[in-house]
Amino acid sequence: MSEQQVAEWLAASSPAGGLSPKLLSVYQVLQMQPAFASYASAGEVAERAGVNVATVTRCAQSLGFTGWPHLQTGLRDAFLSSRLADHTDVADSPVHSALDRDIHNLQLAAQQVEPAQVTGFVDAIAAARRTVVLGFGTHAAVGHVLATLGANRGIDMVMVDQGGVRLANALASLTADDCLVAISFWQYYRDTTTAIDLAREAGASICALTDSASSPAAKLSDHTLVVPTEGVSFFPSMTAALSVVYGVLADLVARHPERNENVGHRAAEVLTRLNLLDRG
Repeated sequence: MSEQQVAEWLAASSPAGGLSPKLLSVYQVLQMQPAFASYASAGEVAERAGVNVATVTRCAQSLGFTGWPHLQTGLRDAFLSSRLADHTDVADSPVHSALDRDIHNLQLAAQQVEPAQVTGFVDAIAAARRTVVLGFGTHAAVGHVLATLGANRGIDMVMVDQGGVRLANALASLTADDCLVAISFWQYYRDTTTAIDLAREAGASICALTDSASSPAAKLSDHTLVVPTEGVSFFPSMTAALSVVYGVLADLVARHPERNENVGHRAAEVLTRLNLLDRG
């Protein structure tokens, strides 16, 4: 895949001693979002990485370049040449571009999501009396899958995808026995950050599913899973995030197989009694 080649290109430029945490935040943006970084200004890259412009410059210099313009030129050349190589024998189309992007995102997520991080994330939900899943806009799509399927398997989960009174009521009921799962990708919503602050004050454990280790949600959370979300055109991709959510759900269900079986039978019975399914 083209982005894998870009990642290898970046790795070849990395200093032997590694990068500091702030420089690593910039590096991760370049690695996970090369299409964006190939044309973004230093300020835009800095904003997405959660650092200042000077840090972007230092990162470029640490990788052996004179500054951001020099690094960006090399990154753009590597990205475009690899894209051309990818599509030499394949007719390009928006749909195939989107599929190509998601395949790469899944491969990158498989490499970067550590088992220990997943375990901590799942442990927090499993130990909670109740879990509030929070996500706004397109981020809510990921949250709805987690909350809906989790509740379907007998896990006490609720989804909050609106601010105002609905968000206030959900946060007001949180205690130290509960968990807040924040789904937060670029662009980051202020309500998400404020909700995390309030949940922490209540003593709840905080889990974040986000696209950067330096995102506001990641900085405030006890457990963080970082996945790539770069899509085609102007649209972020939720595919890798959804795959991680399915894995989290599978882990949660596997911990209580008897409960899962009982709840599954009961859910099927309720659906039948309510005559909700179209059986053709």
